[in-house]
Amino acid sequence: MTSVIQKAGGLGTVPGPQPRSQFHGRRRPGELIIKTVLRLAAILTIVTTAGILVALLIPSLSLFR
Repeated sequence: MTSVIQKAGGLGTVPGPQPRSQFHGRRRPGELIIKTVLRLAAILTIVTTAGILVALLIPSLSLFR
């Protein structure tokens, strides 16, 4: 079964094995550091948001008592 692209003349690509990158099968050198920094930033954001909510809820709860 031929596709529409093949009927129209194709894209000029030849099927076959794709070239492998030099990092195929292993992580890039700084990937672990970047992932760790991003996770710490996400955790810090959640903790900051929770702190803001607590800081706003405590005075508002005492206002309605």
